[in-house]
Amino acid sequence: MNKENQKIIGITGIKGFIGSHMANTLIEQGYKVVGFDNDSHSSYIPINKEVEIFWGDIRNQSDCNELVSRVDAVIHLAAEISVDKSIEDPQRVIDVNIIGTKNMLEACRDMSTPILIAGSSEEYGTAQTDIQDENHPLDGQSPYAATKVAADRLGFAYFKTYDLDVRIVRAFNVCGEGQGYDSYGAVIAIFANKINNGECIKIFGDGTQTRDYTHVSDVVEGYITILERGTAGEVYNIATGEDWSVKYIANKLQEIAGKKVDVVHVAPRKGEVDKLRGDAYKLRGLGWEYKINFDQALTRIWNNIKETE
Repeated sequence: MNKENQKIIGITGIKGFIGSHMANTLIEQGYKVVGFDNDSHSSYIPINKEVEIFWGDIRNQSDCNELVSRVDAVIHLAAEISVDKSIEDPQRVIDVNIIGTKNMLEACRDMSTPILIAGSSEEYGTAQTDIQDENHPLDGQSPYAATKVAADRLGFAYFKTYDLDVRIVRAFNVCGEGQGYDSYGAVIAIFANKINNGECIKIFGDGTQTRDYTHVSDVVEGYITILERGTAGEVYNIATGEDWSVKYIANKLQEIAGKKVDVVHVAPRKGEVDKLRGDAYKLRGLGWEYKINFDQALTRIWNNIKETE
């Protein structure tokens, strides 16, 4: 991509885990990148200095308008992502995930700017079929999941009603280097950090609940594939088609680390989904394939935890 034809991509939530990886990869592939973040949950992944970042919040229409006025397309990642926090404070997750998405859609509609909306596999709820494709019922089981369903379908409504170029991306669980292990963190990063510190691992329920994990680099490539070759109004899963239990993660990480820690089981989490396993046949039809298998991802996450301690 030469400088004259450089497309400018806007990213909301650019300092987050996926956003920071997304920004760096887009720069590497010849795009220009502009994004905003409200610094509520920034990743520690360094972002390329060529990326232009300003403070912004998707709950502010003016911030959304400012971003969209400067770009050729938007990747909308900003969201409240914690299931537990959505149970504690559903109003906040509604304000951010639904009203914030409406604000981004309005800005894009005013300027006829294409937008990719980050949905979630949590929208599907516990698998009702062996593998979940984009036609699986949307049966979200937590306030977080319900807001992602609402934002997803709101995006589709803007496509149908206003002919806006909206593409929905339902990534299954994303893992990789730079993922948080605080209260917003994901189970793999939390477990890896606990093992590194010699602390007890806490498993909710019996640990047989499973998720389909895709490494963040493959997720980013999925988004870029949808950006470049996807179709307006379509929904695309990003998934590997394999699912792994919480118990497997705890055991495998200890094996990789060569360290044993205590493991305790506590009461199941409210709104917990039992099984997620995704079918990404539509995305594969655009030429995407995942490159990093789950055990490789776990090893990379562990090595990153060790390097950054």
